[in-house]
Amino acid sequence: MRHLTITNVGPITKTAQIVYERFCILIGPQSNGKSTIAKVLSTCLWLEKEACTSLTTEVVKNGEEFKNLIEDFHRMHNYIHPDSSFIEYQSPYITIVYDKGRFTMSFNDKLAYQRLKISYMPSDRNIVTMKDIEKRDIEPTNFRSFLFDWLDTNRNFDSQHKAPILNLDVKYYFDDKAKERMDMLTHENGVSYNIPLYDASSGMQSLVPMTVLMHYLVSDYFKRYGKDISFEQQQKLNALAWTITREITSKYYPEQVSQSDYKQVFDEQIKAKAIDNPVAAGYIEEMKELFARLTTPQSISFILEEPEQNLFPQTQVDLFNDTIALCNAEHPSSVFITTHSPYLLAAANILLFSGRLHDLGVSAQQLQEITGTAASIHEGEFTAYTVSDGTCRSLLDEETHLIRENDLDTASDYNGEVFDRLYQIYVQKLRNK
Repeated sequence: MRHLTITNVGPITKTAQIVYERFCILIGPQSNGKSTIAKVLSTCLWLEKEACTSLTTEVVKNGEEFKNLIEDFHRMHNYIHPDSSFIEYQSPYITIVYDKGRFTMSFNDKLAYQRLKISYMPSDRNIVTMKDIEKRDIEPTNFRSFLFDWLDTNRNFDSQHKAPILNLDVKYYFDDKAKERMDMLTHENGVSYNIPLYDASSGMQSLVPMTVLMHYLVSDYFKRYGKDISFEQQQKLNALAWTITREITSKYYPEQVSQSDYKQVFDEQIKAKAIDNPVAAGYIEEMKELFARLTTPQSISFILEEPEQNLFPQTQVDLFNDTIALCNAEHPSSVFITTHSPYLLAAANILLFSGRLHDLGVSAQQLQEITGTAASIHEGEFTAYTVSDGTCRSLLDEETHLIRENDLDTASDYNGEVFDRLYQIYVQKLRNK
């Protein structure tokens, strides 16, 4: 469980508090702070990863560096005010606090972290369809990070290994023989059309890079991770191995380490005895297990800005269901979504109810026949908030743990009320004839 508190940062002019389990949705009007929360959370997740995988909190030295990191990477200049902004992030592993310019970061459980891949997918992701985008000089922002992930991904799909796009009868592939437009879409039958992604609809331009990347990350990414390691990366791994050696040796031999070099204590008390001493051998295994956890990711933390962008309502629902299914696959992952779409809330509520029925013994097959998806969300894994008026409010009913009916029906209530008023005028006009 991760907690985030934000005060006076950009549109969040009051205090917003969220709990991020595995799945979280933020919904609300334009320019009210949804992306602000997502970007701050993304930064804290990254700092958590950097600190925990290097076993040091010296990742960011002060409040100015923290402020610059958020402002430059996420294009949030003038959002953070050194005289009034407050950010606090707490997880089982670390606590991060930015309080009016002062910055602190401290471990909660230094050795418990499991490395994850953080994938931020910005709302302007369709720009990757531009001609020669990889040759353009782009500032080090969240978009460039997404672009690099995309360029590492799309080359894995060629005309013989195409990526299906939801249930739209469309597949994506990368044509390395094309002179200009290499990102291609083809109809399932391979006949109806074969067009560059750049010439496809705005919905496809927004959807394809996101869904192709997500499918790659939850599968082949893990298989290929660490295959090509640079000299610099190897140096970092070597440094981490010695840091782990120091941590574990200090954990079990604190007095000896305080009086001598930890390497000497390790050689004499652990390494030399590991062959015949099961306890010492166990310390070696603990070091290996920790090294593997900190260097090899086993899950993805997706942060999606407006995944429904330019999509038909049913496609929005299909995308949401597909995203949850991906997160529930072999490598259990998480997703944080900002949206304007009530359809995503409704889809989430259905998966929550489906998860509850599954826990009560209803078969997955029966549930899938009704919902049209094998995906489900279990209670305790989901939170949802509406963001407006400088703060946020939970959408979950405390008793049912589902999204409150009033919040689901806000759009339809408005439409119904307006239509009813117009209809009353219409009836009156007819009567007056």
